[in-house]
Amino acid sequence: YIRDFPRSLSGAAPIPAGGRADVLLRCPNADAAYPVTWDGTTIATVITGETTKAAADLEPWSPSYPSYLQDLRSTEPSPNCSCETRLDREEVNGHLFEEDFVLHQSFLGAVVERSLRARDHPYHQHVYPFQVISGFGHSEGGGTRGGQSGAANYEMPGDWHDTIAGTGIVRYQPSRFAGKVMVHCHRLDHEDKGMMSMEVVRDSGPCTCGSAATRWISPIALLLTLAGFKYL
Repeated sequence: YIRDFPRSLSGAAPIPAGGRADVLLRCPNADAAYPVTWDGTTIATVITGETTKAAADLEPWSPSYPSYLQDLRSTEPSPNCSCETRLDREEVNGHLFEEDFVLHQSFLGAVVERSLRARDHPYHQHVYPFQVISGFGHSEGGGTRGGQSGAANYEMPGDWHDTIAGTGIVRYQPSRFAGKVMVHCHRLDHEDKGMMSMEVVRDSGPCTCGSAATRWISPIALLLTLAGFKYL
């Protein structure tokens, strides 16, 4: 989700693997073919007809955002809620997936900040979209992220995403759903090899980062444990 409609890209659209974007193409020539490529491979071709039509300028407009997508650029993160997440060497913060390992912990109503390092692996987050605060293509002058080169203004401060590649700062505010939030590389073969992890949103604080976060035990498993059953 962007705030400055329409946005003319300064180069190619570096849509990350599994990413989603609505892009309007304006082809300058009639009776021509324009390839659509990803990672150097042609995945589609746009073919124009023989008739040329005059192009009209798009009118600017601003959307009304729902409560869970309120602008967080000027809102400081909650205490201890600013953590780093790195996707490299097919691991997340140096760990392969473990079903009870908690990468970071936050709570409902907290303003959560993440410093992402995901240049070669597109970062994907479940449940809650996140807002770009700084970094990524905007500060890197375009270049390559997630294996794709493209426009410096594809990701801008204030934009909302659920999948992104590069390095930068994002924020989000869990407002309704407590529980697990899966994060992982959005390349299926990397995810299947264990390049994923889990954040946990609690009903109340505190926030914890990295090794300070506790192991996850589901509420049902906790009740069984207290009742004398062994948790396997």
